[in-house]
Amino acid sequence: MNREDVTNHYLEVRGCKIKRTYLKKPDAKAAAKRMNLKTNNGRIRAYSCNYCDGYHIGHIRPSYADRVESKRIEKVLKHAV
Repeated sequence: MNREDVTNHYLEVRGCKIKRTYLKKPDAKAAAKRMNLKTNNGRIRAYSCNYCDGYHIGHIRPSYADRVESKRIEKVLKHAV
């Protein structure tokens, strides 16, 4: 098994096999909505899986621009005190 196969297998197991699979997108979206109401953060979404024909729910990853802006704000606030 080469490195790419190992990486793909890891991503499949992490991203698909251990998560609940929803057969219909509306079911996954409803589950994500329930989780967002429960956690009160709005950062969970439904998405189609690259490995199976189903849908899963998971956290939205912040974009690079969001992370850079967040660090900039933290730096400004740190020096403002």
